[in-house]
Amino acid sequence: MGPFHCLECNEALLYRQSRRARTHFAHRPDTKCTGETALHLYAKALLAQVREFTFTPLVLSQAGLQEVVFEGGRFKLDAVSIEADQFSFRPDATVMVAGQAFAIEFKVSHAVTEEKQSKVAATPLPMIEVDLNSIRSTQINADELDTAILHQAARAWVHHPERAARQRRLDERVAAEKKERGRRLRYHIEKKVRLPFNRDAHQETLGLLEDAGLLDFIGVPVDCAHWFGVGLPVWQAAVLDTYVIRPSMQFTPGSRLKIRGDWPDYQALANRLPQAMIRPDLSAYRPKTLESAGYSAASFGNPDHAVHYYLAHLCGEPGLLYWDKDEETFCVEPEVHGRIYRRQELRQKLARILQAANAPNIDDVVDRWLNKFNAGGRSPAALAAEGGDAYRLLLERVDRLLRMAEARYETCLIEDFCGLPLQPLYDQRLAEKQNREAKAARKLAEAAAERQRIICALAEEELGAEAQAWLDEFTAGGGASFRDWASESDENLTMARSELRRAAAARKARLAAAEARADLHRQLEEAVFASTTDRQWAELFLKSWQGKCDSPAKLKDIRALLKKSRR
Repeated sequence: MGPFHCLECNEALLYRQSRRARTHFAHRPDTKCTGETALHLYAKALLAQVREFTFTPLVLSQAGLQEVVFEGGRFKLDAVSIEADQFSFRPDATVMVAGQAFAIEFKVSHAVTEEKQSKVAATPLPMIEVDLNSIRSTQINADELDTAILHQAARAWVHHPERAARQRRLDERVAAEKKERGRRLRYHIEKKVRLPFNRDAHQETLGLLEDAGLLDFIGVPVDCAHWFGVGLPVWQAAVLDTYVIRPSMQFTPGSRLKIRGDWPDYQALANRLPQAMIRPDLSAYRPKTLESAGYSAASFGNPDHAVHYYLAHLCGEPGLLYWDKDEETFCVEPEVHGRIYRRQELRQKLARILQAANAPNIDDVVDRWLNKFNAGGRSPAALAAEGGDAYRLLLERVDRLLRMAEARYETCLIEDFCGLPLQPLYDQRLAEKQNREAKAARKLAEAAAERQRIICALAEEELGAEAQAWLDEFTAGGGASFRDWASESDENLTMARSELRRAAAARKARLAAAEARADLHRQLEEAVFASTTDRQWAELFLKSWQGKCDSPAKLKDIRALLKKSRR
């Protein structure tokens, strides 16, 4: 089919069939040709012949907004000029669409140079570049090639005269949108969110603050307060209650009260507050977003910053908090700590006393007593605030009443009521004392009766008929009979039993001796009546000698005398 010639220089071309590349034409090594490629020439010729072209849309995008410079689409061309000079440059083609001129460049080997781009940018002529490199290495038929060149190949805008104006307009829209978002964000951050909170607990906290004299320290405007969904007085009252009131009540004066968050993050001062007070709708915004709302990362902060700023403000108030530079923490002033602890100490002890007395309206009674009772010309509340010896004396009086109130198994009667309604309690404790004494007396009487029963039973067992006589005998001291003396105590009973054993032993000895004498008398009587038939004489002999027969030896002697008398 050859020979083949270059369309630009008319030199003979080589037809190459390669295993590693597609089949193609090539100049000889000594060629002088520097012209356009066949694809480049074909593209221009095709555009002039078909007069159709697809413009890609030119849309500027920024921060989610868009500005359309040229909508793009497939257009019928009114006119096509190839390689026609335009101003100070020559595009591959110049086309007319609805009275608007456009420059078209086909990129095959080289893109539009920077010099040409600068020249184009100085003119009102829009230019678009079609990149044909994507179809150079593919095998397509003629129709597909035409479609790719005119409509489907990648194309990009080199210049459009309205682009700068549209960009300015887009920048203005972006700035306005950013300003509006910043306004909305600032409104969202600063709006008064009303989160639900425990109002009963808040009222209780206000009462504690009033007792401690701290009500004037809440409601202070501070930075980063937007993090709380409750009013300033609510969350600041919670801060004082958590970090000042409660610790001061719990720990005795003398210990240093440091203000810290919960473990493990002691620096997170807000982690001990009720989390229901903290707004969940705020998050960690990016610095640029915060800048649009007029905030910096520091001024936006977090709940910990708000608490820190509030505590820092309180350090400026005299006698409340101070900053420990060494440990870098807030601390409660010792005077405030002592005042709160002493008042709570009195309040708790009074409540225990009144509760034991079953007094109604205990809180009202305590409040009235703290402020109205005259303790040496001062109220208890004033003494608790000042401390010192006068407070200690008052506390001793209260402690005595507390011992009476909580005494259950001991006698403790205090007649100094310190102005409290404790007469019913006193009467109750007096009745309890009397009952205990009566019960003790009954137990003593029962024990005495039992001891007396024991000694009487033992005496009956040991002494028999002689028991009553022995029980009625007076003791060695001569103060009481054995019956009464043994009933007085267990010790006396033990000694009485010893005396009883001695008396029983003596009785046993007496009985044995009497029985022995009776036996001797019987033997003597038998001997006398056996020695004579004269009964009168025998009775007279027995009457004379029987009383003297008290031993076997005597019996022997009397028998010898009996024999002599009968001779």
